[in-house]
This record gives sequence, structure tokens and C-alpha cells, in this order.
Amino acid sequence: MIHKAKKGGEQLWIYSMGKRFLVRAITDTVDEANHFMERHDETALIACFGPFNIIANKYEGVQ
Repeated sequence: MIHKAKKGGEQLWIYSMGKRFLVRAITDTVDEANHFMERHDETALIACFGPFNIIANKYEGVQ
């Protein structure tokens, strides 16, 4: 399962390392996370919570 944020309608922010990051997708497998990040170089795995892998923009962190 992968859920990609809808443009203009969904925003989820993760706060980490003194910055906030805009979440782009959440997956429940590492393979799906890797596949998404291969196609979107501007993203990175920012957090894991149980089976969920949270992928965010790595350059758009706001302090």
C-alpha cells in the first residue's frame, strides 16, 4: 500500500531535527518506499512508525 499526498488538498508535516518536512508519501513496505524515492530524487525516508515508512521532501525543511 502506498498513499501519495494529493496536490493542493493534503498536507502532513513531520517535525524532526529542529525542522519540519512536508510528507509526500507513506508506504507499508520498504520496497514501495525505495521505488517511490528512486522516481523522486528530492525525497527521503524521514521516519518509520511500525509498518509505515514516511517519505518527505528532503530540501524543503522549514526551521
